[in-house]
Amino acid sequence: MAVFLLLVTILLSVSSEAKDFAITFKIGAGRQECFYEPLKSGVSLEVEYQVIEGGELDITFYLLSPSHEMLVKEERKMDGLHSFDVSEEGDYSLCFDNSFSHISDKTIFMDVLMDSNSEYEDFGDDIMMDPESTVNDMKVLDIRRLLANVTDHLNKVEFYQQFFRAREARHRHTLESSNSRVLWWSLFYCVLLIVVGVSQVMVLRSLFRNKRQDKITT
Repeated sequence: MAVFLLLVTILLSVSSEAKDFAITFKIGAGRQECFYEPLKSGVSLEVEYQVIEGGELDITFYLLSPSHEMLVKEERKMDGLHSFDVSEEGDYSLCFDNSFSHISDKTIFMDVLMDSNSEYEDFGDDIMMDPESTVNDMKVLDIRRLLANVTDHLNKVEFYQQFFRAREARHRHTLESSNSRVLWWSLFYCVLLIVVGVSQVMVLRSLFRNKRQDKITT
């Protein structure tokens, strides 16, 4: 029982080091939206975004450091995936710019994953530097390493699940939009064919009617 409680405590402490959130939002035509995330030095940041709906499915994305240094900039992209290690502590800006579009609103999916192993590293240093550390302490460290690895992989699995879910939504929207366009264009061409056919029949009838009248008059 004591071992089980120890495992649960270690797992909770490891899982608290990772933070993941996803959001779907809409940007109006000619507008810009920014999200601000406070980060500490040593954190690993991974940002993924996709344009799900709107216009040509493109958006301008840029990432700014707390000192306003441009870290990432992508102009008019459908999606993007970026990861880097934070070296400067402060508020980072994740901005989406739709100012180039004057008509179309855009629906954006964004997923952010932050992971830090600082607590885990400090924990390992304490054990390795303590001359009175026992074999059990080393086993606890091995368990913590294993749980940290499992937690990291689970977070990445969740991250990519959300990624493919957003991609599926975008492709579904594209298919529905294409299906709607094909349907309306088909109806338009059917109506056009009917109008052209009726017009040709009326023109031919008028020609024959004029010929009969000319014969009668002669």
